Amino acid sequence: MNNIKRICVVGAPGTGKTTLSRKLAKIYNLPVCHLDSFHQLPNWKLRDEKERDNMILEESKKEEWILDGTFTNTLLERVKRADLVIFLDYTWFAALKGVLKRIWKDHGKEKSDIPGCKEKFDMSFILYVATYNRQRRSIILDILNKGDKEKLLTFKNNKELQKWISELENK
Repeated sequence: MNNIKRICVVGAPGTGKTTLSRKLAKIYNLPVCHLDSFHQLPNWKLRDEKERDNMILEESKKEEWILDGTFTNTLLERVKRADLVIFLDYTWFAALKGVLKRIWKDHGKEKSDIPGCKEKFDMSFILYVATYNRQRRSIILDILNKGDKEKLLTFKNNKELQKWISELENK
């Protein structure tokens, strides 16, 4: 795990991508870019998809980064450029629990990773998270399988992830 300059963190909403990215930023001394900040404009307005994807691809051209977000339109390019790809492949229930916990804890507070957007309860988003694995997981796996398997770490739950982080921090 030496000489890591570009890390791609993917997974369903609520799996802890942002939290992990912040921890990795401290460990590797790398800048973090939360891709949701390209997707969402203030007050939860959506940015044009093509403009968002161009912004993501521009960010991925930089020499050092941690890119936190899945966005499958640009995922293959990021996976190919990354030195390390981390897939948080949690169950739909774990992801939903993570989203509900975040809403409970931060409801009404501005999201630090999406300026101008306050955490809120949104039933359509809850349904999106609940069906994410069934609708999106195979697409993500297909893309990840096109990349270098040596660079891919997949975690099935937070316990596995925390063990790995602990090992990294103790090196």
